[in-house]
Amino acid sequence: MGTHPAITTPEMFIAAMAGQVSSPTLKATSGGAFLDNDLFDPEWEQFEMRERVRKDHDQAANRATYRQWKEEKAASALGMSVEEHMRLRGTLPGMDYKSRPIEIPTDEMAMSYMRANAIACNNQRRLEKTATQNGMTVEDYMDSKGMLTDTHLTPWAR
Repeated sequence: MGTHPAITTPEMFIAAMAGQVSSPTLKATSGGAFLDNDLFDPEWEQFEMRERVRKDHDQAANRATYRQWKEEKAASALGMSVEEHMRLRGTLPGMDYKSRPIEIPTDEMAMSYMRANAIACNNQRRLEKTATQNGMTVEDYMDSKGMLTDTHLTPWAR
């Protein structure tokens, strides 16, 4: 069996394999043999992305397992359940909001946005409450009060 030239394409590999009965001995290549074909392959990009996500999930699972083990160890050292220990420390899920108070923005545009959001939410709640008290949907209530109009739109948008 003779030696083959460096195999650089899939076609050359298939041609080199034709007629081979036993395992062939392949020469090492520079490692960039199929690089040109793989460089812009969307399947390769999807594979790499899935691999990064898998690694991130593995790392998050390992970190969560470590934290759980640490919490169980600390609770057992004090002779209490994990829930009691977390409640004592204020780390029970649902209690963590206390450690993150709402930040009041100092930027005038952000303050204006938050004010407009609060006004809109209050108006919506008031509409929902009034519509429910009248036994109607919000849309039906607004329509009965003449609030569902398109007069604010330009004629071509109606």
